[in-house]
Amino acid sequence: MGDLLAASARRRGHSDPVRGYTERLLAVIRHEQPAESAAERDRPPALRSVPARAAAREALTERELEVLRLFAAGMTSPEIAQHFVVSINTVKTQLKSIYSKLDAHSRAEVVARAREAGLLP
Repeated sequence: MGDLLAASARRRGHSDPVRGYTERLLAVIRHEQPAESAAERDRPPALRSVPARAAAREALTERELEVLRLFAAGMTSPEIAQHFVVSINTVKTQLKSIYSKLDAHSRAEVVARAREAGLLP
């Protein structure tokens, strides 16, 4: 998959607005090692590799990181929406993306994976 993205980025050229996003995706893909990803996830944060933590941080947008921090602090979707003056559906979409990027299925798992990745204290 990384090879296809790299080829696409080369064809698009430097002025393409999608290129920056493609390069971020490539950085994440290059840091992942499928044979080790499950084992890496099970390690304590101090033993996790720096590239794996950096890849997780890079995968989330700045707004997703902000939403994640409030979510981890216990705020509900409506409270987060009110805080950012956006719709609840916007927050739900951001949370869905966070869940997906961190490969989590519950609030507790999102927070735990974010802490392991160094995204939360």
